Amino acid sequence: MISQPLFPKKKFISEKDVILREKSMYADKPDSVLTEKLLLEMFRVHPLRHPVIGYKDRIEKVTREMMAAYHANRYAPSRTFFVITGDVEASDAFRAIEERLGDWHAGLYEDPFIPEEPLQVAKRECETYFKDPLCRIAMGYRIPESFHKDIPALEILSIIAGENSSSRLVQKLKNEKQLAINTGSFCYNTYFSGVFGISSVCKPENREKLSSEIYREIESLAKNGVSAREFERTLSQHTADYIRGFRQISTTARIIGQSVLNYGSPDYADTYIRNLKNLKIEDVSEVAKKYLNPDSLTVITQLPEELKTTAVSSAVRKSAKPEINLDKTKNGIRLISLKNKRLPLTDVCMVMPGGVILENSEIAGTGRLLSAMLGTGTGSYSEKELAEILDDQSIDLNISGGSNTMTLRMNFMPDKLASAMDILKSILTEPLFGKTEFEREQKNSLSMIESRKMSPRHVAEDRLFSLMYGRHPYGNPACGSTESIKKMTADALKKYFNQICLCAPQTVFGISGDYDEELFNSKFKEIISSVKWNQESPAISAKPLFPAKELKDEIRIQGREQAVVCCAMPGCDNRNPDRDIIEILSADMNGLSSRLFKSIREDEGLAYYTGMMSTCGVHEGILGFYAGTRPDAADKVIDIIRKQLKKLASSGLTDEEFNSARDYVLFSLAEEFQHCGSTLFSAALSEFYGNGCRSILEKEKLLSSMKRDKVSQVVSRYLSAGIRATVKALPATQA
Repeated sequence: MISQPLFPKKKFISEKDVILREKSMYADKPDSVLTEKLLLEMFRVHPLRHPVIGYKDRIEKVTREMMAAYHANRYAPSRTFFVITGDVEASDAFRAIEERLGDWHAGLYEDPFIPEEPLQVAKRECETYFKDPLCRIAMGYRIPESFHKDIPALEILSIIAGENSSSRLVQKLKNEKQLAINTGSFCYNTYFSGVFGISSVCKPENREKLSSEIYREIESLAKNGVSAREFERTLSQHTADYIRGFRQISTTARIIGQSVLNYGSPDYADTYIRNLKNLKIEDVSEVAKKYLNPDSLTVITQLPEELKTTAVSSAVRKSAKPEINLDKTKNGIRLISLKNKRLPLTDVCMVMPGGVILENSEIAGTGRLLSAMLGTGTGSYSEKELAEILDDQSIDLNISGGSNTMTLRMNFMPDKLASAMDILKSILTEPLFGKTEFEREQKNSLSMIESRKMSPRHVAEDRLFSLMYGRHPYGNPACGSTESIKKMTADALKKYFNQICLCAPQTVFGISGDYDEELFNSKFKEIISSVKWNQESPAISAKPLFPAKELKDEIRIQGREQAVVCCAMPGCDNRNPDRDIIEILSADMNGLSSRLFKSIREDEGLAYYTGMMSTCGVHEGILGFYAGTRPDAADKVIDIIRKQLKKLASSGLTDEEFNSARDYVLFSLAEEFQHCGSTLFSAALSEFYGNGCRSILEKEKLLSSMKRDKVSQVVSRYLSAGIRATVKALPATQA
């Protein structure tokens, strides 16, 4: 691929058309359009101003010969490095690379000239318009290249400004003043230049107040610097996050690769923490004053368009499997423990009943809204205090309402175990569900639902589930509807949490990593005895009745250029052993060498992306197949999907398809075993669904023993059921 590509002319033509379609799809995404505009305004001569994908008129003029010449010159050994991590001998890696690339054409040695961006001496500001009900604001300050001495301090400054829940922008603009639906900051740096940025999403009527408040906070940072508490907890948090990055070898490879690319040496990955620890609070305050200069600011405001008129290898098989222990309390709560001291990190998780399966159209979205509310304060901690203590203690907290569960996950350093368990106890026993916080999250949910209605992919998928499931709960979107969210109350959420989620017989608790067992057992017993548990499991609706014949629908979306098509057929539930075979099918259908990708994109050039989605829950899920395409090709793409599924049902997977897909699933499983938190969570979910927490340990053996013929038989059985629902999401202007 790297040294000897063929670049067939027919493929070049079809791929160029796909890239043009991809360019059009970016035009449908408000965030992508906003980011492109920000960089275009910030950089006037530097190449960073250009979108990576390029421009439509330039793409159209590119010939195969131009591309081949570019590749021959720029893709050269002198400009290439490999990073290989994991269970491999260095000598074997060197030998393999030398055998394959020893005669690689040298190409050009010199790098192209990159012009130096002139100093910005005045604020730049402009407004753009987009077909979306929300307003988006992007602000950027230019910062130096990644190896500059000021970068570590700038990264700390960015976290303090807006990268976590207790940061200044989030606390004041989103939570307290409720001017932003979402807000945050980022520090993007490359080996040639960078951006210190701020992004916010709000309702159009709040944009002026929000902008003013952002300016006020930035001015305060530049003038007064940061507090000692902010500085110390951010260093602690950043250290923990960096250590977390080494939980998987793939992440380790990425860190080393970025170190070589940005700093010219892999050794910087080892010195980064030392550089951070050498920082002083004065360094952070100094860079705030130095770079957050109003004269070097660029601001892009994106307004709703309607306002315009008014203004697997051997390493997989050798992967170490953890020892998973299971205990049960007197009231029925199950406890999974998984000890591993490889890294100084601890993970805690809880899986409780909840989610879409326990909702109807009247209360759709309860789980999602509840998950947002559980972090907004308790009897012991206000919302601000909770956010600050989480950041002070470097505790990563995630609460999520899914299709079948309500889950809570925490990650922290071992010495923070007592604090983390106290926070968990407070969330479970004394959640506030405050009026102000509820109204804010309710409004935010409604705003995001309106924005979701403008996304072809989301609209198509929501309608597909509706057609497949009808009145069954799985037919409702997880985020709910405008009607259901408007009817929701804080008291109803609290009642749902107490009566549905806190069900002892169905709750699975877990801990993994490096932790003090005696301290944990003491804190765990304290939590179990303090929570008011229910012993009666919530009632679940009857199993879904899928359509006997195919249902079709076509949806028109204003202000979009691209189309999305998707179709679905019945799948299996999470207790069915077929779930592992469907996972292999999904791996095959989502690869770049899949039948869908080859036939729709490579052969016909009709789509930028194709894929398969599979759901598998308490009740039967679905097998969904989708593609993003141009409007006039929607019917043809659906026809190709039908033909490929029919062919697959008839002939089954080839040896190559089967081996490749199975190896991918095995590799993903091996990666999961590297991450204690992921292994714990998978074990807890498996226990919740009734498959046993240790079933994940048997999965590798099960997958390795699978035969192509057996897999093909099961795949054929599901695909032969035929498509039961088809949806096309098209631009409203398309005839």
